[in-house]
Amino acid sequence: KFDVEEGFKMLMNYVQWRLSNPENAVRQEDIKASLDAKKIYVGKHTDKAGRIYFVCVARKHKRVNMQETRQLIIYSLD
Repeated sequence: KFDVEEGFKMLMNYVQWRLSNPENAVRQEDIKASLDAKKIYVGKHTDKAGRIYFVCVARKHKRVNMQETRQLIIYSLD
């Protein structure tokens, strides 16, 4: 069964998050070190349904620079 109230809360949380993190706000220059380290990248192939996928290499993520990791995630989602 669908829970309309829960769905509405989730939608409002997303809208609030998107307003605080506008689309294309993170540039490649902001996360160059993470991109160069290949902490996250697009897979070489597609899944069974033909969709692309991202590979996130967890061992390359340290708690040293959480702001850059956060920006890397936002950049990947955009």
